[in-house]
Amino acid sequence: MQYLFVFLGGGLGSVTRFFLSNLVNQIFGIHFPHGTLAVNVIGSCIIGILFSINEHRLDSIPIFRQLIFIGFLGGFTTFSSFSLETMTLFLQAKFISAILNVFLNLSLCLVAVNFLFFWNYLIAKVFLKACSRITNKYFPQRLLACYLGGFIQYGWLWRFPGFNLLHQN
Repeated sequence: MQYLFVFLGGGLGSVTRFFLSNLVNQIFGIHFPHGTLAVNVIGSCIIGILFSINEHRLDSIPIFRQLIFIGFLGGFTTFSSFSLETMTLFLQAKFISAILNVFLNLSLCLVAVNFLFFWNYLIAKVFLKACSRITNKYFPQRLLACYLGGFIQYGWLWRFPGFNLLHQN
């Protein structure tokens, strides 16, 4: 059954990559691999968000890991396309474009993963702070703030030293 989830996620990811890459190339032109760059950065954003939310729960939800991480994002992100396009730029003696392609893919994807990982951390901090300030009179709002903050926080936030948000001074 796990192969079916990887297969379905991979097919959906590949079709999404094909569509988005073509769309971006139509907008920006094909003189530079903008489509591959966009797909890699978007894929890095997605994996940064999902990893920060589900870091410790991935093993307890294997279907999610197989369908999304291995399947969809494996089919969606395009390291092999990136490698081929970079080699082609070198072979065409477009050295600056080739180096720029490597630099942008690596730097933007690393920034995207890290930025969105820590962005989720900040969102969790806001929701949990709101949770502690809302009085019992507004129980539904308090419940929602605590639920959202705990959901975002679950599994990774507790490992940052000095950030015990449920018991802040």
